[in-house]
Amino acid sequence: FGFVRDWKSAANMAAMIVPAGNEGMVKSTDSLSSSLTQRAESALSCAQTAAYGATRICSWAVGVPGRLLGREAVGLAVDSARFALLELPPVLFGRSADLSLALLSVRPVAVLRDPKGSIATATHTALDMLGGGFVKIAQVIAHSPALFPTPLVQACRASLANAKTPPASMKAIEGIVAEELGRALRDVFSDFEATPMASASIAQVHAATLKSGESCVVKIVRPHVQERLAADFAALTLAARLADLVLGKDVVLQIVSASLEGCVDELRAAVLAECDLGLERQNAEAFGSWLASSATVRRAGLRGCVKVPRTFPEASGARVLTMERIQ
Repeated sequence: FGFVRDWKSAANMAAMIVPAGNEGMVKSTDSLSSSLTQRAESALSCAQTAAYGATRICSWAVGVPGRLLGREAVGLAVDSARFALLELPPVLFGRSADLSLALLSVRPVAVLRDPKGSIATATHTALDMLGGGFVKIAQVIAHSPALFPTPLVQACRASLANAKTPPASMKAIEGIVAEELGRALRDVFSDFEATPMASASIAQVHAATLKSGESCVVKIVRPHVQERLAADFAALTLAARLADLVLGKDVVLQIVSASLEGCVDELRAAVLAECDLGLERQNAEAFGSWLASSATVRRAGLRGCVKVPRTFPEASGARVLTMERIQ
């Protein structure tokens, strides 16, 4: 600071003692003084920013040991041990089986001809085999730009462009229908297409015909999706709690709009709600009733412009939703 003041004083004195007739010399001196002053002020601003950043980092680092040795850290350690011993092994067994199937799908001849391409294909297949949990989490993040950082949202959107979910087997579908409806699939439907019309991260849809002769579509939650989602979110919650402890509240709020654990909780609630097809059926019926009775829709002349598929409660359950097929 003293240097800047002294330089300004010297520059001003030099301008004063230059002969009045030598205007070019005065302008040159003023220009040089202004340039050096700007550079000094820029350097000072950078130094202030660096000092502020260093202060923040030191403040954060001082608080880390206390957070990692506090009561919340002890609770996190206990919950992590419980998860690793009780909840994780069954899920790991299922995931290991999926990954084994993915690896078995790779042909040795293809590996020899195109190693990089084969590895890429195997990796993509493995991620698909890991199930809807990963796809659904990416989907929710991709559609929540206000809650998550922009780079994470963009990465999830890019991954969804190539996401594919292999359909569940017909045997598994028959088992789910029998568990939910208390009747065999052949006792509910006179015709049921084995190949799904669509297969997504949580459910798949089959075309069918009811015993009454009505054409319908049947949405069925994929096997083991809820269990795997619960395990995935339990692991994510533990990781989020650890990140909250290490980073601290102030740093976390600079990244997202709430604690990381809170973000994961909101994500879990949104995703698990999509696994409840009974709730989806109630929402569809409520929306259809509102459209039929809404005075606003009637005054706008929009009655009949929106069609809500009729549901069949007797052929629906928490994991099975049967609706009329609209051609």
